[in-house]
Amino acid sequence: MLQEELRAIWQREAKTVLFVTHSIPEAIYLGDRIVVMTSHPGRVKAIIDVKEPRPRDVTSPEFNRVQREVMELLRPEIQKAAP
Repeated sequence: MLQEELRAIWQREAKTVLFVTHSIPEAIYLGDRIVVMTSHPGRVKAIIDVKEPRPRDVTSPEFNRVQREVMELLRPEIQKAAP
């Protein structure tokens, strides 16, 4: 419900929003661009444009493709940060 409320506010207000999340599906669902960060130090590793139209279908091939792309970018960062 919160994601839907944020999307509705964004559509109504027509403002730029910087949304920080650790959830890949949430980033894809809400964002037009996903900025993937490195672990220590936190730097921009990649910027991914989300081209799927709204409302986004979380079961679509494109949604899943972007999710895999983000996960592949994060995998080495997660491994570096693991004890």
